[in-house]
Amino acid sequence: VPAAGAYSVYSPGTADPAVSRFLRGRGYFVSFTTAAEVLAVGTPTDSQARRAPVEVPLSAASGGWNLIGNPYDWDIDFSLSTVRVGGQVISMQEAAAQGVISPVLFAYDNGYVETSVLREWRGGWVQARQDVGLILSSEPVLTRQVEARERSGIRAGLDWQLRLCAQADGLQDAATWLGASGTATAGFDCGKDVPKPPSAKGMGGAELSVYFPHTDYGVESGRYASDI
Repeated sequence: VPAAGAYSVYSPGTADPAVSRFLRGRGYFVSFTTAAEVLAVGTPTDSQARRAPVEVPLSAASGGWNLIGNPYDWDIDFSLSTVRVGGQVISMQEAAAQGVISPVLFAYDNGYVETSVLREWRGGWVQARQDVGLILSSEPVLTRQVEARERSGIRAGLDWQLRLCAQADGLQDAATWLGASGTATAGFDCGKDVPKPPSAKGMGGAELSVYFPHTDYGVESGRYASDI
């Protein structure tokens, strides 16, 4: 919950509006002690309603981290999302250039990974630097093509980048990188220096995390996934 800067935990009969019911476009951590099958029940909406864009309100409170979820039953390309700023809708790239939102999506798979694909039944962290509306594209994506693009490409605005990956005891962190850009400064650069998403350790269990500690960024100080 961005306003609280902490997780809300569901329990039967809870009155907490953050977790008392599932909301389309919101993300949730679910923990099972044993393997289980999750069944979707209810009556599906018609195909036109299912494909309608979904707008998720993002809060900039307490660091601006928002846990979003895929509201569709197919994979979508997060980079095709648009952002509502005031009364204007702009592209993800324009919003990132204006410092409104981070264009990086962090998914969780026994550790954080950076991705452009928001998979069905999955979620991820996105950071907003202003209170905005994130409009998720309903266009299905060929996941393998996007993943191939990510492996071969360099993030926009960088001259070079090097990804750091760590694995241990079944855990991983594949969401840390360093690089260089002719437009970067020695201080914090919005859109280039990307903070690390909130720890999943608060949900129980162990965690493996690789990050750059920055105490020299003033109000932006903290753990960083990228250092440019």
